[in-house]
Amino acid sequence: GTDRRLVLMGLGRYVAMLLLLSPVNKLYWRLTRSLRQAWSRQLTSHFLSTFVEAQCLSYGTGGAWAPPDNDGGSEPASPMATKPAPSDAGGRLPDQRISHDVGTFVGLSLFLSLDLLEASINTWFNIRALRQISPALSKGVVLGALAGTASTRWLGRRMPALYEAERHADGDFVYSLTRLREHAESVAFYGGQRLELKQLREKLERRLCTEWVRFAWKDFVQLFSQAYRQVVGLAPVYLLVGRMIPPVAASAAAAAPRSRSQGHGHGHGHGGS
Repeated sequence: GTDRRLVLMGLGRYVAMLLLLSPVNKLYWRLTRSLRQAWSRQLTSHFLSTFVEAQCLSYGTGGAWAPPDNDGGSEPASPMATKPAPSDAGGRLPDQRISHDVGTFVGLSLFLSLDLLEASINTWFNIRALRQISPALSKGVVLGALAGTASTRWLGRRMPALYEAERHADGDFVYSLTRLREHAESVAFYGGQRLELKQLREKLERRLCTEWVRFAWKDFVQLFSQAYRQVVGLAPVYLLVGRMIPPVAASAAAAAPRSRSQGHGHGHGHGGS
């Protein structure tokens, strides 16, 4: 009856703590979402002003685009033929990237910042706990963490370039779809369906290839990081067990002669009787 009552009391305290932490978790999620939204609004507003100014450089005063003069007496050039394409700016396609890339950057930066803060707090408390057991062990954990971070960073040095190539390929493919939708009448008039389809398939293949390469390298880096954490995480346990085994073995070895002597004593007593 007493054990059951203790178990129920412990369960009740656990449920009460969960109920008390629910408003705290909700407040944390709301603050995180508000910070992410404010950061996204600020960055998007900044890039939008720059984007509008850059797009209006090729236009005349009053917001109307001025095509070049035609002095040769031939047919006037089509505005779409001489208007600069977004892909001319290094393949970055700012009109396709502002909304998506800002959200991705803000989300990843916020997630990594909070993850870094949590990891720093956990590392500090774990090092303090290990220092009470063994100062050498705490120093080894710090060195292991630094070595793991440096090695993972070195292995993942290609990730930014791979991600940039994937974003460029994806933006090029999306821009081609948008351009085809806007100029479908011209494509149909000149009979360019086969050429457009061929180019779209090539750009789709390029996007899928860059995505595959990035994920393959990311899996390799994650595999190394996970294996390293498992190996280094078990090292303190083995060291502590190794320190505890000699005293246990010594006590067992000291207890063995006493048990044998007691056994001989009992044998002599039975023989005498």
